[in-house]
Amino acid sequence: MRSADLASLAARIGQFLDGVISREEALGWFDRAHASLACACDSRPRAGAAPALVAILREMLTPQWEASEEVLARSLARMHECICELAARPAREILPPCLEDALGAASRVRLAALERPDFLPDAVRDQWADIGWRSAASGHIFLIPLCILTRDQFRRRIPDVLSGLRARDGVLSPEEDTFPYHPENDQAPLIRETSPSLTASGPAFEYWIDGAGLAEVVLDTPRIGGEEVFFATRLFCLRNGVRGATLDGRRISWARVPSR
Repeated sequence: MRSADLASLAARIGQFLDGVISREEALGWFDRAHASLACACDSRPRAGAAPALVAILREMLTPQWEASEEVLARSLARMHECICELAARPAREILPPCLEDALGAASRVRLAALERPDFLPDAVRDQWADIGWRSAASGHIFLIPLCILTRDQFRRRIPDVLSGLRARDGVLSPEEDTFPYHPENDQAPLIRETSPSLTASGPAFEYWIDGAGLAEVVLDTPRIGGEEVFFATRLFCLRNGVRGATLDGRRISWARVPSR
């Protein structure tokens, strides 16, 4: 994400919070920004941090956003501060706190398991699942904040991730290491500590933030079926302080999280 993109996002949020522009004017700006992005969030909603932030802020400014004006303003203020402070940092450090603020601000989050391509063989198709966030305004998926994978599938992806980083950045140095899957970056230990009863009810798991700043839950299971999807989505909601959520209409419950 370019610093100019971040500066524009922060400036519009700041103008709205200061009362310089109305909610409708701010929404109009984000509508235009969304349409102008080469990687449009509707067609490639997991394409990167820039379209993800635009999609999130656009959704929050719609009249259908399920949060009070006070909660919305607090959340946007925290996101504004985060974007300004982390403008020079990698995407995986910018997006997660902003996404967490947005998810925690909504009184209800509508999630959906996306259909996997029929043309893929079962041996491949059952190895992962994408979870989309459905817009309360349009009903469309505007972001894919979570990917669920089997451990075998995840391990097979690592060489491709490294190859992509080398192609983009050249030889990686310790000072400029952009590889997101170092053991110390696994957030599973924190989740197990805060919610032992939930995490003990499912398979062994890992919880990562990928290079774009979006979540990947890796399950030690032979396939990703309905119950695995539900378990991983519960972990995602718990980690992000979601207050109320459904997955394809099914209510998600978990250990109580603090209200905002």
